[in-house]
Amino acid sequence: HHNLRFETSFDMGERDHSCYDIIIDEQNDIYTGLQKFEIYSTRLRIKAAVDNPFCGRTLTMAQLRNQPFITMGKDSNMHKILLRTCKNAGFVPNIVMETNDIHCYGRCISSGMGIGLTREKLTLPPAKTNTAYLLVTDFEERQTFYGYYDPKRINSHIQDFVDYLFTSMNVSAMLSKKDDNGNMVCLCIDEKTDDIDESKKTIDKHCPNLTKANFDKGLK
Repeated sequence: HHNLRFETSFDMGERDHSCYDIIIDEQNDIYTGLQKFEIYSTRLRIKAAVDNPFCGRTLTMAQLRNQPFITMGKDSNMHKILLRTCKNAGFVPNIVMETNDIHCYGRCISSGMGIGLTREKLTLPPAKTNTAYLLVTDFEERQTFYGYYDPKRINSHIQDFVDYLFTSMNVSAMLSKKDDNGNMVCLCIDEKTDDIDESKKTIDKHCPNLTKANFDKGLK
């Protein structure tokens, strides 16, 4: 829509939220009086260059204490998660670089400058990159995004966008599942279940306009 305007920020300094129709953010207590709904939740992983000696090993966070870390800016939630998880493991991370440029962030990790947090990507087939996930057994962090809006100010256009976020984003968040041979066999909307019938019920409930033909196409 030509009248839509978007603003992205790592630090939401604006406290007068009435100037925004919808705010997308993680869990935050500053949005008092606003209604929220979950848009997307994803597992976080620790990523390193493929030639990092820790790749392929089973690790704990404490074993990463001497590793150099690349991180997003101090105001980002990824940075805060990194500090918290390292603190819980008994150390302060050796941060060698901070950047809010996501492409620079990825390039620095792939070049071997340091390791860093990333959102897990489930692709089919797996994307070929110069990075790999480290197997860190006690790192079990997730990142969840919510949509916040004032139900008293909602109109048809805002409602349409809220509906779009809820349906489209949740469908795109469906996770690929593998059989014992490593083949992708189905898509589940909730990673807590491998039951395809339960996934269909969830999709029917939240995405009634998603046709059976499109759903079946997604399974192939």
